[in-house]
Amino acid sequence: FMAQKEVLNAMSNLGVLIAFFLSIVSLFLIQYKKKDYRGVIISIFGMGSCTLLAYYSWNIIDVTPYTRFIGAVPLIITVLLGYIMFLHARRKQKA
Repeated sequence: FMAQKEVLNAMSNLGVLIAFFLSIVSLFLIQYKKKDYRGVIISIFGMGSCTLLAYYSWNIIDVTPYTRFIGAVPLIITVLLGYIMFLHARRKQKA
């Protein structure tokens, strides 16, 4: 399963796209607060592009949704661990 070059490429794409999507979401929120609506529109297009590329990469992983999910579990776990580490570091800064 993971030895296929296309699957490894799709998993890498999903990891990079998650990071890029979260960056665009934060940029969107900053631009929205500053009322920079031209920047907001560009951010929306960026989020749409990330979503389309993630959907394409998701479909490359495998045929059934269950095997796609099983293949993406390591990526999901690492994203959750990163978020937990972020929350822990933020709590330490406040203390």
